[in-house]
Amino acid sequence: MDVTIRQGWFRAGSPFGQATLLSAVITALAVSVLFGPNGQSVLFLLGVGITFGGYLLVLWLVLQRAAVQVDNPVLTLASRITAIRATGAVLLGGFIVAGTGAETANWLPAVLFAAVAALDGIDGYVARRMDETSTFGGEFDTQVDAFAILIGTIVAVRLGAAPAVFVAIGLYQYVFFLGKKLRQHKGYAVHDLPPRKRRTYVGATSMIAVFVVLLPGVPSGVTWFLAVIAMIPITYSFAVDWLYAIGWMSHT
Repeated sequence: MDVTIRQGWFRAGSPFGQATLLSAVITALAVSVLFGPNGQSVLFLLGVGITFGGYLLVLWLVLQRAAVQVDNPVLTLASRITAIRATGAVLLGGFIVAGTGAETANWLPAVLFAAVAALDGIDGYVARRMDETSTFGGEFDTQVDAFAILIGTIVAVRLGAAPAVFVAIGLYQYVFFLGKKLRQHKGYAVHDLPPRKRRTYVGATSMIAVFVVLLPGVPSGVTWFLAVIAMIPITYSFAVDWLYAIGWMSHT
C-alpha cells in the first residue's frame, strides 16, 4: 500500500521506517564482523554513520525539489526499491573509513556497488510497469544514482584503485546543481536541459567504471588507466550540459 512521504518516511514507528532502519543496522553489524575485533569494525560503522548523514542531506534535497511539483509525494514500491539502493550506498561508505582489511571483505565494495547499480534498472522498470512514475520518484532515483557514484569513487580512491581526480565524476552532479543555484541567486538565466540519451549512456559509463575499478585483484595501473579514460566522456557530457544551461551554446 502506498503512503505519502510525510506520513511514512520519517516516522520510526512506520513499517517502512522500521524495516529500513533494522536492515541497515543488521547488515552493517554483519559486515563489521568480517573485520574481526581489531577496531576496524568500529571504523566501518563510523563510516556508515557519516555516509548516512550525507544520505539524509540528499533525501532532504529531494523532498525540497519534489515539494515544488507535488503537494503530497507518494512513497511507491519503486521508490522503496530506490531507498534500498540508497541503503547499499550508505553501507559502501563504511569502507571510506575502514578500508577492506580482511580478505573476505575485499570483494564487498564491488558487490555492494553492483547491487546498487543492478537495482537501478529494477526500480525504473517497476515504476513504469505499475504506472508509478512521478516527479518525486524520478528525482529520488537521479539523486541516489549521483550519491552512489560519489561514494563509489571515494571508496575507489581510498583503496588506492583510482587517482584522486576520479572523485570528480562523483562531484559533477553536485557542482552542476550548486552552479545553477548560484547563477539563479545572482539573477543570471539558467536554461532547463531537454532530455538526451547521452546522459543515460554517461550514467551507465559511470556505474560500469566505478564497478570495474572497485574489483579486487585488478592491477592498480590498469584501474587507474580505466578511471582516467572513463572520465573523458563523462566530463565532456557535463561540460556540454553546463554550457547549454548558461546559454553559451545550443544543446547537442
